[in-house]
Formats: sequence, C-alpha cells, structure tokens
Amino acid sequence: MFIILDGGGACPPEEVGGAAWYQHLLAALADPASPDRDDAVETLGAGFDPARYHRATAG
Repeated sequence: MFIILDGGGACPPEEVGGAAWYQHLLAALADPASPDRDDAVETLGAGFDPARYHRATAG
C-alpha cells in the first residue's frame, strides 16, 4: 500500500480532454485576454488553482 504525502499541483479534472488540452486551458486561464478564457473558467472552475495540491483527490 502507498500513502501519498505530497504533490506538485492540482490534478486535471476527469473530463478535461487530455494533457495537451489541460495545458491549453491553464494558459487560457492565466491570460485574461485569451479568447478561450471563458471556456477554461467553465471547464476548470472559477476558483481553480493549478498550483494547489489536493491530497484527498490525488489518490
């Protein structure tokens, strides 16, 4: 059995569309002028913090 003690950021949501799309959404979320920002906020959530590690959802 493994016990997760620490991590390096938030996990992508289940239905995010793959690693490349997740990276695209993170870039759009960080750029208020991005045409995809509204989609990023809708998909990831307005309070989504990619730097925050959520131990309860990691494993």
